[in-house]
Amino acid sequence: MASGAPLPRALGTLASSAGSSRASSLARDLKLRLELGNAASAALSNAKSSGLRLFGRFLAAAEQGGRYDAMLGIAADFLGQSAGAFERIRSALIVERGRTYSPSA
Repeated sequence: MASGAPLPRALGTLASSAGSSRASSLARDLKLRLELGNAASAALSNAKSSGLRLFGRFLAAAEQGGRYDAMLGIAADFLGQSAGAFERIRSALIVERGRTYSPSA
């Protein structure tokens, strides 16, 4: 979007060059829904991933306010921070699981 390419075209490019079949499939599905006239937020409202549904809510706010650049920046920051927090918790659990428990006498 920052390049100025229309979203459906950008999604088509993503679908053909994505590193995973899941990402390609998601990009194709979203592109089709947009071409059928659905709003981007509506296209993500039925996504299997809770992260994508949350992103759809950010898009709904952008659609209402007309500020896609600002809202998508906020969404990216929020989702990035959430992913970082999740990874820190996951790492802590792995470390804790590797420790042996020895009760104090």
